[in-house]
Amino acid sequence: MKLYFVVQKDHVRQYDFGRVLASYFTWKNSFSPELFRNIDLFVDSGAFSAWNLKKEIQLQDYIDFIHKHDIELYAQLDVIYNPAKTRSNLLAMKHAGLHPMPVFHYKTAISHLKRLVKENYQYIGLGGLVPLANQKTTLVKWLDYCFKYLHGYVVEGLKVHGFGISNVEIMKRYPFYS
Repeated sequence: MKLYFVVQKDHVRQYDFGRVLASYFTWKNSFSPELFRNIDLFVDSGAFSAWNLKKEIQLQDYIDFIHKHDIELYAQLDVIYNPAKTRSNLLAMKHAGLHPMPVFHYKTAISHLKRLVKENYQYIGLGGLVPLANQKTTLVKWLDYCFKYLHGYVVEGLKVHGFGISNVEIMKRYPFYS
């Protein structure tokens, strides 16, 4: 399993993490490609952080950032508790020539996950999980639900990223790619 570390700017080079997940929302004004040279970089939109601060991320700004810095691995701009807008953003990013990792959120109807699988995405993120960090029973129940559906697809090569998963027992229980 690939572990991506969320780190502060001064720690990127101070420690040899190898893999870093950087939030666009946090890093957009101070991002330097040079800082991430020779690091496996994964950019997340930072939608959860923005939502917590009651801020909005502009889709076009995120798209422009990805293009400008030639980011290779990045998640779509998701919208917390709004699957329709999350879907709309995914399609807009694809229309802009990008290939984002779609994000399927906790409490979203399984039909959205099924659609992502049918559309042949090779890497899907499971999100909205940070609030469940202290609700292990709820988290396990939801992940069991997702992976019951995803099981055959994961075996066939579908990669799954668990946003906010830091519990080692949970990481070992499911076939997360990252």
